[in-house]
Amino acid sequence: MPKYHIHICFPIGFLLGLILCCVNLGVHAQTKTILDSKQIGLYCHDYIDLNEHGFLLKYNKYIDDVRGTGKGAGIQETFFYYSKDLLKNATFRMNCSGEISVFANDDYMLLIDRIEETYHMKLVDYAGKEIKTFIVSIADIGLSQDLIARTTLTPFNKLLLEVYDSREDLHLFEYDLFNTEKKGFYEIDNAFPSSNPFEKMKIGPWSYLTANKQFHILIRRGSNAEYEPTSLAYHLLFYNDKYQLNKELLIDNLLYPGESLFGKEASVTLNKKTQTIVIGANIIKDNKPYVLICNYGFQNQSNVLTLFWRKLIPVIHNNKFKLIDFDGYSSPLPPEVRNQGNRIEISLYKSRTSIQEEGLNQLITLNEQGELLFNQIQMGTYDQLNLDGYCVDNDNLYNRIKTLQMNTTLKKYCEQTGSEALDINYSDLGEELLVIKENKNKQVLMYFFRAK
Repeated sequence: MPKYHIHICFPIGFLLGLILCCVNLGVHAQTKTILDSKQIGLYCHDYIDLNEHGFLLKYNKYIDDVRGTGKGAGIQETFFYYSKDLLKNATFRMNCSGEISVFANDDYMLLIDRIEETYHMKLVDYAGKEIKTFIVSIADIGLSQDLIARTTLTPFNKLLLEVYDSREDLHLFEYDLFNTEKKGFYEIDNAFPSSNPFEKMKIGPWSYLTANKQFHILIRRGSNAEYEPTSLAYHLLFYNDKYQLNKELLIDNLLYPGESLFGKEASVTLNKKTQTIVIGANIIKDNKPYVLICNYGFQNQSNVLTLFWRKLIPVIHNNKFKLIDFDGYSSPLPPEVRNQGNRIEISLYKSRTSIQEEGLNQLITLNEQGELLFNQIQMGTYDQLNLDGYCVDNDNLYNRIKTLQMNTTLKKYCEQTGSEALDINYSDLGEELLVIKENKNKQVLMYFFRAK
């Protein structure tokens, strides 16, 4: 018979009525956490995924979402933080009037309440402690929000803005969260090398890839044609936290004879856990479409990255689903590549209006050795679930969930109305997270399943 343990928590000094129910089911424990709006007097209006750092639930006193109505100006938002295993949690608040975004690194969460070009920022740690607050305007350096391609909170505790000018040249602007001498954003003076290893190739612009604990990494590609090249290589730059060039590395032509890139781009990511570069691309071979996945690493002292493994996976059921369309004029987007610990996830999507939208895709997962773990046509990925679609899954487009522990819990919500899956997560260790919002009961329920 299951044992129930009830804990009443008192975050930041007063009772919020947060009820944690931990249910042990046999050998494999399931943890269930409930946030009940009737108890805390607040209502959930947003789920913010911080990826490997956890997630936030945003609450305020309004039953209906008041964004854009003018009623929510200057209201107090309460944020509930949880790690993906639900073992860590914290609560903090921020008065917000504009567009809210949250960025995270290993040490902090940075909340930004943006009103036009002015950033109202709050830095908190994972215990919910406020570290500092500040206000800065990007208009002071001549920027507007529509010029910013991407915003990143780096491991060096600096907020980084990527801007591309009319010539597609990259400009980086940085705000040091702990430097009291430099006020506001300032442009980084990072010298690009004069060397060009792709002298006979068409060169793309530099772009900011990512940062780890040691380096900022910039990348550009070289190809022998703009569209459908048969030669595709990459030039990587590694800068330290002062943007001093540390080293340059190359990825040789990743296309083999008889292969050509289908489309204009490939996807490049750094797997921070395995410290490898993963590239995904759509290619054509023998007039058939394939997904190419390459994994490169830093195995030797050469200036050329080592190819650890290379996989060529056919696009399945393309006549039926048309994930790759040979219409003669459209150019497909490259597959989306994501890293989940040691696991690599590739999604080849049919055209959709938003990258956040749950879309029809060929979902491919591989382990760090490149062994194929999953390869099927799906609706959504391991963190996307349309509950209505899942409950009437006549075409088996949610097969990735059928073997998971959360499947049994999800099925009971098919008998209810007004429920919404805010997040599902299946880690590379076999741990599962399910976050459900029950609009009828005004509750958010979080289920964590330990690995079998």
